[in-house]
Amino acid sequence: MKIITGFDGACPQSDEAVLQLSGNRFEIRPSWRGAKETFSEERPGEGFSFCVKVAVEGAPVEGELVVNWEDASGHWMHLRDYVSVRLPGEDDWRIEPAPVEGPCSTVHMTFPAGETWVALCPLYNVAQAEAYLEKKAARPLASLDEIGKSNEGRPLRRLRVTSERGAREKANVVVLARTHPYESAGSYASEGAIDFLLSGSDVAGYLLSRFAFHFVPMPNPDAVARGLSRLTAPAGHNLARVHDGSPPENRAIRAMLDELRPHTFIDLHNWLDKRKDAMMVTRLSTSRHLLRSWPAMDGKYWRVLNPQEELDRYGTETVPKERHSWRHYCRDKFGSDATTFEFPWFARSTRRMREIGAAMLPAYLVR
Repeated sequence: MKIITGFDGACPQSDEAVLQLSGNRFEIRPSWRGAKETFSEERPGEGFSFCVKVAVEGAPVEGELVVNWEDASGHWMHLRDYVSVRLPGEDDWRIEPAPVEGPCSTVHMTFPAGETWVALCPLYNVAQAEAYLEKKAARPLASLDEIGKSNEGRPLRRLRVTSERGAREKANVVVLARTHPYESAGSYASEGAIDFLLSGSDVAGYLLSRFAFHFVPMPNPDAVARGLSRLTAPAGHNLARVHDGSPPENRAIRAMLDELRPHTFIDLHNWLDKRKDAMMVTRLSTSRHLLRSWPAMDGKYWRVLNPQEELDRYGTETVPKERHSWRHYCRDKFGSDATTFEFPWFARSTRRMREIGAAMLPAYLVR
């Protein structure tokens, strides 16, 4: 039994973060910091990125992974009491219990021959994004371009989906995902939304007659490749917040939004709360509409953050600079109907997350 690290999207990124305790029992530190600064998380104990492969040759083996999050406070450990697993030959993920003791989550299971993926959130890496976007760009109604380059030179891709039918001047809808690199639900939900628009259904045709859709499903590719949690790089920026100047990913998003002046802006995330999805809206009318058109799903309930709650919290509709998100940027500068969604992974497959993405656009835009 061997633990594989260092691949596109892995966390940790080095074998030095893996300690063989005995036999098939291993300790893994997602927040490991190495001498060469190839560490995987921003701050020990505060990250949520974890993804390794477990390789087994021959017969299945009983194994144990002790994931040491180095969370001295224990504040976030209740969110780390399970992992997502994809077995060899399977195309989707399932959850496996990971009981918590102190700063550690422990996965004990039988690992079959081959490579088993074990992660906190199902993997969706840079290579997957590139392959998907290139495939969809070959479809009628879709086109692919770049809005910029990442700090390490990776392309920041935008997929545009629209139709020549309908309104001459279509309103722009922007869908942004993966500003936080560990939150892979945004990538799968984006796939679902794109596939829905290209499905040829009557409702998709209706929406394409009114709107031009712009998807930026991976604006933080350096951090996704490195297996980071929330920032663009170790000690980097939180790309979900609007910053003045750097980093280049931030400048690219801002320039695109300034050009498009979106009618609707959607930002996709996945927090780890097991029991609630969230909609963070800039218009009360939007939350009222969504609660009617899109009932709660999968045993969860909707948590709604509305402008009045922000007014009560901050005493003004202008949120503090450190909390100024792209949702607020689009509302304040363009008057956009802007919403952030949180779709947690707990008890959801990648297929289910695509279904949620497919349901999102008609639920939001058909009024």
